[in-house]
Amino acid sequence: QAMRMEGARVRVLDGTFTTGMDQRAGAFFQSQGMSVTEVGTADGPYSATVVVVYGPKLYTLRYLQAVFALSHTQIRFSPDPASSVDIEIRLGSDWAASIP
Repeated sequence: QAMRMEGARVRVLDGTFTTGMDQRAGAFFQSQGMSVTEVGTADGPYSATVVVVYGPKLYTLRYLQAVFALSHTQIRFSPDPASSVDIEIRLGSDWAASIP
């Protein structure tokens, strides 16, 4: 509930290069109550998903940690008040099978 109320703007990038994964993941996260404002392709392949936090949206981060068992090495803090999103999810092959 707190994650939904926080209203974090989320970008989902596909680092698996599975056709349509960015769209499927974006739709999945929206169904969970996230505000997915951008989807696209990551800058390269990712074996492990990485979450980049640009703005102070900690409830959304905690939700992602709990649901997808993120380790601290998969979370990067990069404060940027000019960013068009608060959180960026770079999907890796570890999450690919988890997204319906």
